[in-house]
Amino acid sequence: MTIKREDMSMKLPGRIRKISQWYLDLPVVKKLSLSYLTIILIPIILLSILANKVSTDTIIRKTIHNSVQNLNVITESFNGLFDYVENISAIIVATDNIQVVSPVNLRMDKTRVFEFGHLIRDELDTIIQPRKIISSVVVYLDNGNIFATPYVDTNRIPGESISSRQYHDLF
Repeated sequence: MTIKREDMSMKLPGRIRKISQWYLDLPVVKKLSLSYLTIILIPIILLSILANKVSTDTIIRKTIHNSVQNLNVITESFNGLFDYVENISAIIVATDNIQVVSPVNLRMDKTRVFEFGHLIRDELDTIIQPRKIISSVVVYLDNGNIFATPYVDTNRIPGESISSRQYHDLF
């Protein structure tokens, strides 16, 4: 039993019927060429889709990994910075010349406070050299006196609490 071309194309709807009729009308050599081309193109298309998916996933994974590494480097940098600042503040607190200027000693006359102020400024300036990370230091004492490195204008610093906006305006 053989199937006739007319019977086969009559059972298919609209456009598919036209395409089927076009294919059935082709000579055998062209049908074979078209079949081989289809058989070759399907794996190529599937491989390209798979390669695209794999490369996209790899790029996304590497981007995430690089971002995590960058964040780790930034975190380590900040940790080093905070450790340095903490060490400097510990040195300032432990320095004898600064500790001499206690609230009791600062109840003296203005000349004596001025002399202690210069002594503290020089000491603070020596501690923060070579100014890589910390460029200036301000020391607030309980009695309201403020001492700072030479780059800070202590006249502009209020004697009581200082807000973050005031701090930003000063430096």
